[in-house]
Amino acid sequence: CALALLAAGSAFETDLVGAVRDDQDDWFRRHFENLIHSTLPNMRYIPWGDLQSGPNGGVTYEMAGAIDAMTWALQSPEGAHFSRRIAEHRGLRRFYGDTAVFYMLYTRRQKVRPQVPPTSFLAGNRQSGHFIARSGWDDGATVVAFRATDHFGDHNHYDQGSFAIYRNGLLAVDPPIYRKIRGPQQRTDNHNTLLIGSTAQRPARGQSFKTVEAFQENLNAGKQLETGDILFSHDAGEWAAVAGQFAQAYEPESVQSCVRQLLFVRPDKVVVVDQLVAPAGKTLPEVQWLLQVPEAPTSDGVAIEASNGKSWLRCRPIMPGGSAPTVTETDVNTHRVSYGYHGRETLALVHLLEVGDGTAAGRTADVDVKRTDTSLNVTIDGTTYRFETRRPFAVSGTDDSE
Repeated sequence: CALALLAAGSAFETDLVGAVRDDQDDWFRRHFENLIHSTLPNMRYIPWGDLQSGPNGGVTYEMAGAIDAMTWALQSPEGAHFSRRIAEHRGLRRFYGDTAVFYMLYTRRQKVRPQVPPTSFLAGNRQSGHFIARSGWDDGATVVAFRATDHFGDHNHYDQGSFAIYRNGLLAVDPPIYRKIRGPQQRTDNHNTLLIGSTAQRPARGQSFKTVEAFQENLNAGKQLETGDILFSHDAGEWAAVAGQFAQAYEPESVQSCVRQLLFVRPDKVVVVDQLVAPAGKTLPEVQWLLQVPEAPTSDGVAIEASNGKSWLRCRPIMPGGSAPTVTETDVNTHRVSYGYHGRETLALVHLLEVGDGTAAGRTADVDVKRTDTSLNVTIDGTTYRFETRRPFAVSGTDDSE
């Protein structure tokens, strides 16, 4: 897209990048920002959907030149910062074969001064999207990502409400393999989300249509591709939070409302709050809270601890009522941790995830939860955060006006 836009602009001697900025909500810049934020410190992409190995799964020679072209065209300070980080990681090896021309056309012509990008980004809008927050832009940063969006094609997974945590490698893992479309990586039970009554999120198909009319018919048939909404996102500096509704990803007889709120307390704590409501006149079936980790974890019967060889992750439920965690080796090279909860008319779950460097877990935070009529108040090491229990399910600090 970037190269076609720049080539057409050159051929017709027209500022097409400026036309996009002025007339079409600057979608080109938004796509570029999403690319920057979706790249992990190891130059691989956050694995939303099917993710290939090799040059298609991260910033190698197939992308470095296009990134410099976008930086030049947009005069993007954040792009210049991103380009410099790629150069630090890859050197001139980031250009190879016919991509070397981009070094001559764009890299050597950069004039804009680099600027560190913000530490969070919402791709999409309140209807659907994903939210990415990080502790910083250094190689040792923690990156937290959350997804609640619609189904856009068969390379997407049935993973609404899922999250990923990265620190020197993935710790809360999205399926790291892709051998074929609609493979095991697509299944709900291989993601960090919920099974409701042992049932996965409903299958959606939205890709293989011969006409636009057929696509529109499928799109409008019972909201077939409507699977998730972003309700709220906010970055307060010391913390960032997001909330998503993804009941529509399940069969309607399973759940009426399924809201996940995720709080990232920089640099090393994540609180996941789930609030579920059964359909009218029913109770929820058993709910399984899922976490995928890179290696077999250890457990004391309540908390689990896992490592990627360089950093560790600890997860523990904060609200009572769940079963002891079970661990299953998956067919996507991860280990699945599952906490089970008996269904009621309404259900509130709170889980704390902590990360740190090394392979031995450090001190656990002091955490307490109190209910009010309108919120769940979670106190972590003396600081309290409010998780609202009604739309838009906002998250705020006790001294924050949001």
